[in-house]
Amino acid sequence: MGAITHNNIDIWVACSGGLDSVVLTHLLHKTSKKIGLLHANFQLRGEDADKDEQFVVALANQLNIAVEVKRFKLAQNKNTQLQARDLRYTWFQQIAERDHACIALGHHLDDQIETFFLQLERGAGWSGMRAMPSVKGVFIRPLLHLDKQELAELAIAQGWQWREDVSNQKAAYRRNFWRLKVLPQLYHIGVEKQQLIAMIENIQRLHILTKPAIPPLNKNAWNWVFIEHWMKLPAVFWQFFLHELKLPKAAFDRIIELCSASTGAKYTFENWHIFKDRDRLWWVPQATLSREKISVTCQLEKSVPKDFNKNILYLDLDSIQGKIVYANWQKGDRFVPFGKRKSKLLSDCFVDWKVPNFMKSLLPILRDDHGIIAVGIYQIADRVKITSDTKKVLKITWHDNLLTSANNIFNVD
Repeated sequence: MGAITHNNIDIWVACSGGLDSVVLTHLLHKTSKKIGLLHANFQLRGEDADKDEQFVVALANQLNIAVEVKRFKLAQNKNTQLQARDLRYTWFQQIAERDHACIALGHHLDDQIETFFLQLERGAGWSGMRAMPSVKGVFIRPLLHLDKQELAELAIAQGWQWREDVSNQKAAYRRNFWRLKVLPQLYHIGVEKQQLIAMIENIQRLHILTKPAIPPLNKNAWNWVFIEHWMKLPAVFWQFFLHELKLPKAAFDRIIELCSASTGAKYTFENWHIFKDRDRLWWVPQATLSREKISVTCQLEKSVPKDFNKNILYLDLDSIQGKIVYANWQKGDRFVPFGKRKSKLLSDCFVDWKVPNFMKSLLPILRDDHGIIAVGIYQIADRVKITSDTKKVLKITWHDNLLTSANNIFNVD
């Protein structure tokens, strides 16, 4: 094997030794970019796999370019193709990050059509039926506009040699089944490749047009949307939205069920909780379901400012009895809210304020020796309000209060 170097590589070509990657290698070698070859050997085809590796190394030496080879051992109890794909792409990603380079893949027009039908067969939504983008992160696919026949004609005309993988002729693999059995029948009855490609490209354009309207969820906030607004959105929007969150296909139906479920119903996936509460869906990161990030500071002020901040409460210091303590909500808690004369159950106040059930145990409550003086940013007790007789003003500022950062994910009132 020739000397391995990866200095200043612009593009690493994922090269199996087959027609697609060999043509891609030669075409990129004719550009001004500095390229190298990456070859993954999964040692599944014995001597043929070793000959593929030798061929790729020889090609790199012939073109005087860098080459890196990695051999993998696959677990026996896992899907071979999926396992090989994951290992291969993980390695490619590591190389790209190491060298600040991109990875060129030899997928062509026929691969694109096969991928579309495989996704369709698996029941993928709109996101899956986009098939393969020409650019995704560090990965580029320069050959998507050419079909296999065009690549073969080009290689023969240029005298470029390649190796055939005999496993590509085994219809037992699902992709090969579509390639060898189904798609030829579609072409035979008059379906044209360009018609299929045009349809795939339309789906890709739809995603490009829709994506700017899909907001990212704030991982440090409680995100919500009115169910009425959610239900008015087209199904394609939901699917793209859920795809961005990497939620499984099952999430689509579960969230629709949540929309008509009783208040308090929820769906949990990894680090996200999705709650149904009254007329809203709440998208809540697991990490925020804690009071640890909520804190307050108190300071003495001479007067109340004209402009109020929703994170700040102003109390009559002389009306506070004893020490102020941070407390949890307890069933049966009562207090007299600002502007009222009679005490009220805090649980009834939660209903009036439309506090979601999952928030109740998280609400920051301040107490003095006589009971509740403030409930988060929602309300203060009437007995500690500022009056014309107030001499000392206590300013209480909430920090990192999730209530103040609740995020309407579609920004619709």
